[in-house]
Amino acid sequence: MFALGRTLVVGALLLVAMIPVGIIMLAVGLPVMALVLVAVVAVGLLMAIIGLPFLILGAIATAVIAVVFGLLAAFFAIGLVAVKLALLVLLPVLVVGWIGQRLFRGRSKPAVPNGQPADRYQREAEMELDRHLR
Repeated sequence: MFALGRTLVVGALLLVAMIPVGIIMLAVGLPVMALVLVAVVAVGLLMAIIGLPFLILGAIATAVIAVVFGLLAAFFAIGLVAVKLALLVLLPVLVVGWIGQRLFRGRSKPAVPNGQPADRYQREAEMELDRHLR
């Protein structure tokens, strides 16, 4: 219990001693803080005047790079769409056409409008031409 009382008394005395120390630090620290504030404002203005053109150039360079990469990405996306279209649409159509060609390859000549094979129709036309020429 004695230790608790001693701690409270020493703490109260130190607290009383801290008030004048705080006042002294305030009296000394405020002018120093004012000088630091003036220096910070001066350095900030100097950096703004000198650094602003570099900031603008950096922003322009960043914008140009962003536009270039944006256009490249757009063309890349169009290329991917073309490849996807080729794979998902044209490739099945090609396969179906190839299968159809394999299935219906039995007809060597196309049919003519009256339903006769082309070679027979051609022979009849040639025979009729020969009859007219005689």
